[in-house]
Amino acid sequence: MKKSQLRKIIKEEISKILDEKEYTHPMYTGGSEYDKRYKNPDPRFTITDVEEIKRDTSGPWATTATSVTGYYVESSPNDDGVEKHHVDEVREWAESIWKSSYMVDRKVQGVDEIMPGEWFVEVKTTVWQN
Repeated sequence: MKKSQLRKIIKEEISKILDEKEYTHPMYTGGSEYDKRYKNPDPRFTITDVEEIKRDTSGPWATTATSVTGYYVESSPNDDGVEKHHVDEVREWAESIWKSSYMVDRKVQGVDEIMPGEWFVEVKTTVWQN
């Protein structure tokens, strides 16, 4: 096989892989399961994974239960590749997703950029128990 034929085949295979990856991105499929669970209205960001950092270890008679959870967030791709956002913009978005309600207090403790277009958001949740 000639080098030019081999290059053409490799180029076609890479193109197929990239096309498949683009269409399986959560932005194209209506959001990830975490986006749906946390009712993420913003298509610019997708919650891709969740990691439990500190479990609730309170006993049965505790008045509050506190846990810390980390969320991996990606920005949606645009025509030029990864859409760039400032950490403050991601923090503002995260605070709109994980906000406090009647018996639950949620605070975004930190937003760290892992790589361009990917962040780790740490959220502390406190639940008041009766």
